[in-house]
Amino acid sequence: MHTLAPLALVAALQGPGSARPGERPGAVLRCDGTPPELVNQDSVPHAFTLTCAGKVTERSLPAGEKAVLDGFSGCVLTLGEQTETLHTEMVCTIATGGKVTCDLL
Repeated sequence: MHTLAPLALVAALQGPGSARPGERPGAVLRCDGTPPELVNQDSVPHAFTLTCAGKVTERSLPAGEKAVLDGFSGCVLTLGEQTETLHTEMVCTIATGGKVTCDLL
């Protein structure tokens, strides 16, 4: 009797790391909802960094502009010495003098 072979196959197909129906192996999961945004209400441009899973990305936001930080939910926004953890449904605003405030929508 070879009853162990089918059981091992079922366990392998349903175990951790197995692809689920309709899911591509290695697909990146994204959160539903509006990605975080950064709005520069100051009259000067501001440089900022995003740290996500150890990767640091440097960017700049011109005066009066808005940036959608798509794909950066859960990352850390740093502007000068200020840091904020980003989430979906969040808007961070750079006020006069470079002060950052973040609010959930």
